[in-house]
Amino acid sequence: MRIFNKINSLILPSLLLSTLTVANDNIYDNSIGFDAVGANIGYAHMYYDQSGSSVTHQPSADFLNFEIYTHLKNVFEDRSIKPTINYVLNTNSDMSNDTFLVGVNKFHYFDKFDAYYGALIGYGGLKWKYDPLVSSISNDLSSTSIVGGLQGGLEFPMTNSLSFNLNSKYLLHDYVMQVSTPSQSAKFTHNATFSLALGLKWTFGRVQDRIDEELIEIESTDYIEEDIDMIDARTCAQDSDYDGVIDAQDRCKNTPRNVTVDGYGCVNTSTADADLKDFDFNIMFKYKSANIPNEYDAKILELAYYLKKYPRQKVFMKSHTDSVGSEAYNMRLSQTRAETVYTQLIALGVSRHRLSYEAFGESAPIATNATEAGRAKNRRLEVIITQ
Repeated sequence: MRIFNKINSLILPSLLLSTLTVANDNIYDNSIGFDAVGANIGYAHMYYDQSGSSVTHQPSADFLNFEIYTHLKNVFEDRSIKPTINYVLNTNSDMSNDTFLVGVNKFHYFDKFDAYYGALIGYGGLKWKYDPLVSSISNDLSSTSIVGGLQGGLEFPMTNSLSFNLNSKYLLHDYVMQVSTPSQSAKFTHNATFSLALGLKWTFGRVQDRIDEELIEIESTDYIEEDIDMIDARTCAQDSDYDGVIDAQDRCKNTPRNVTVDGYGCVNTSTADADLKDFDFNIMFKYKSANIPNEYDAKILELAYYLKKYPRQKVFMKSHTDSVGSEAYNMRLSQTRAETVYTQLIALGVSRHRLSYEAFGESAPIATNATEAGRAKNRRLEVIITQ
C-alpha cells in the first residue's frame, strides 16, 4: 500500500501536466495526445461482506466520489472510439479509496447530446482510517486490488468545447480488511463499487479563433440575402421548399433547392445526382499548412447551411498532400486538414454523424509534383455531397 500511495501521489499532477502540455501544443499536431479533459463529482456506494465477530465500528459504504479523466485522440480509425485515462477518489469519514484506470469508450453522436459506454481496467487502493482499539494486536487496515468494470453516460454540449457530463460506473475489485483484537476478530471484503456523478468536459477544438468574427461578415453574403429575398417573394405563394412549385400543386415536399424538379415538384433521380455533384468543391491548402484559407469561408458556410436545411444529405471528404516530406508526415498532414474542415462544420451546427473523411497523403496526385504549380494542385481536400 505504501508503494501504491507513492505512485498515486504522482498520478494527478502528471495527468494534468500532460493534458495542459498537449493542449498548448500546436493545435494542428496530429500526434497521439489528449483531446479532452473532464472532472466529475458525485456519489459512490461500495458493497462489502463481513465475516467473524462484530466489531465496535463498521466501515461506511457510502462515499463522496471525485474523478478526473482524459480522452486520447488519433488512436483508432473510428473517431467515435476513444481511449480514456481515469483517476477516481472515493472518500468518507472512515475510508479512502484511490483508483487509476485505463479503458476505451464508444460514442454515439446525436443532435442534442452524445451517449457513450465503455470498459475500464486498472489498480486501486483502499485504506481504513479507523483504529478500533488501542489494545489491538494486529490490524490490516489497507488493501490493494486489480479493478475492472463498465461505465456509461451522456454528454450535453454547452458550447463548441464545453459539455455537461452524466456518468455512471460499476467496478469490481477485491479489497480485504482484517481487524483483530484480544476479544474480537472480523474480516471485511469489499467486492464492488457503484458510482453516479455529474461534471464538465472540455474538448480541445481545432477551430480557428477567427470563425466567430467571420460568421458575422459571411452571414451577410449574397447567398443568405438571396434566401431572404426568396422567402419574402414566395410567402404568399406558399412554396415551402422553394422549388418553384406551390404547395397546393407540390406532390413531393421538401425537395433540395438546387435540384431540378418537374411540374409537380418531384425530382428526377438522374438529374438530382448531377445537380448535387455541382455543389462539390475542393479546398486548396498552402504549403505544409492545415489552416483553411479565408477565401473558402463563404463556401463552407454555404455547405453548412445546405446540410442543416436538408438533413438527408451527408459529406465525405478526401484529403491529399503534395510529395514534399516523408510519406508518414504527409499522411498526418492530410489527416489534420480533414479534421480541420470536419471541426469547422461541427462548429457551424452540422451533426458529426453526417460527416466522414479519409486521408490519402501523397498517394493520389492529380498533377505532377515536379513543379510548384503541380504541387499546389495536389494540396487539396475534396468535399463530396452524398445521400
